[in-house]
Amino acid sequence: MKKWIITAVLVLILVAGIALGLSCQGRYAALRSEYESIVDAAQADLDAAIAERDGTAAPDTEAEERRIAAEKQLIEHAQSEIDRLESENKELDTEIEQVEQELNEKQADEGYAYYKAAYDSWAEGKALVESYLEDN
Repeated sequence: MKKWIITAVLVLILVAGIALGLSCQGRYAALRSEYESIVDAAQADLDAAIAERDGTAAPDTEAEERRIAAEKQLIEHAQSEIDRLESENKELDTEIEQVEQELNEKQADEGYAYYKAAYDSWAEGKALVESYLEDN
C-alpha cells in the first residue's frame, strides 16, 4: 500500500511537472512571437529611416510638397532679410563717409595739430613716469 501511495505521489508530481512545462512552453512561444514582431517592426522602421536618409525612399508627395513650400518660404524670408541688410549697409556707408569727411575737416584745423602734439607729448611723459615708478 505504501508503495502505491509513493507511486501515486510521484505520478502526480510528474503530471504537475509536465503541465507546468507545457504552460511555460506556451508562454515562451507567445513571448518569442511578440519579440519577433517587435524586432521586425523596429527593423522596418530602421530600413525606412535609412532609405529616407539616403534619399532612396519613395517620396510621399504631400510631405514633399509641404517641405518644398516650407523651403521656398524660408528662402523668400532670407532674401528679404538680405535685401534689408544691404539697404542698411548702404545707409551706414554714407554715414561713414560723412563722419570721415568731418574727421578730415577737423584734422585739417590748426588747433587739432596743436592739441594732438600736446596729447602725444603728455602720453610720452606719462609712459616715462610709469617706467620710472616700475623701476623703483
